[in-house]
Amino acid sequence: MALVVTLSIVVLLTFLVVAFFSAATAYRAVENTSAGGVTAKILAEGAVGAVQAELVQEITAGSDKTTIGGANIYYPKGGNATFMVPKRAIIDATLLDTNSVNYTNFANLVKQSGQSFYTVPPSTTAPKIFSTASSDSSATPGANGRKIGANRWNAPMLTGAAFA
Repeated sequence: MALVVTLSIVVLLTFLVVAFFSAATAYRAVENTSAGGVTAKILAEGAVGAVQAELVQEITAGSDKTTIGGANIYYPKGGNATFMVPKRAIIDATLLDTNSVNYTNFANLVKQSGQSFYTVPPSTTAPKIFSTASSDSSATPGANGRKIGANRWNAPMLTGAAFA
């Protein structure tokens, strides 16, 4: 009889230990998912903040500021309404179509990531174009020898073959 009682207690304890570890594994998966969501949210908020900061820089660079009642009001510099719209900024001058304000490619692109820009149309009076992009190319091998060339970047062809 004592053997049966001892065996049933051991079985009961085994079930409790297995249940505990099953619950712990399930909670771990839930917490990992939650942590991934928080990480994605922080990354997205940082990206939005960076874009907003660039927009504020461009707005203030092309504007005259007036303070009314503690609020800053921005007007186009010198009353020139062309400073109210974003300036197109591209890196490669060969993409410029000198006969118009359009590109030969990337017709809906306002700004490329990069360090040195050509404005469309070219202007010496327009406000400075700001960029927080890196000047490092992904086509240049890193310390580990890995790189991402143009063929890899263009592999998805999200715009279709006719665009290239």
